[in-house]
Amino acid sequence: MKKALFDRHSALAYLLLCVSIAAPSVEADGQLEDWTRSFYSLYSSFDGSHLAHYADKAVLIDVFLGLELKAKSEIESAYRAAADHYENVEFQLDAVAVQSTPSASNDARAHLPGGTTVVRGRVAGLIDGAPFSLPFVTWIELERGLITRQWDYVDYSSLASRMAASSAAP
Repeated sequence: MKKALFDRHSALAYLLLCVSIAAPSVEADGQLEDWTRSFYSLYSSFDGSHLAHYADKAVLIDVFLGLELKAKSEIESAYRAAADHYENVEFQLDAVAVQSTPSASNDARAHLPGGTTVVRGRVAGLIDGAPFSLPFVTWIELERGLITRQWDYVDYSSLASRMAASSAAP
């Protein structure tokens, strides 16, 4: 008689172990949400401190502007070129959805969050002294606490209509 590799109970225990290793935990999701809120808090300071959270080969895509930045250095340059125009920037996060992924690495950053975070909110402040408030959705992919890909969907229509009106004025 052939003996089964697993009996019914050990097969169930093995299956549960595999699922618990592969599935992200509530704790990991909480860590990723905390990371997301912290990132936007740094971004609101508008002093460039949030840039430390990008991987060297990060890609940032602004869908509506048709902008694709393909390295941390390009992201930093674009940010610094725009930063002088903005004041009192604040991000209001209306919804944050996260899906953490376990790290397969044993390096020093393996304990840092990885996964996907999607944020819906509003960014407001002053641009060249004029108030603005824009709705946005951002999709961010992280590996070991660093952004590897980011897609920004910002509704710039209110800025465009205001700029068109001010340029049409005599």
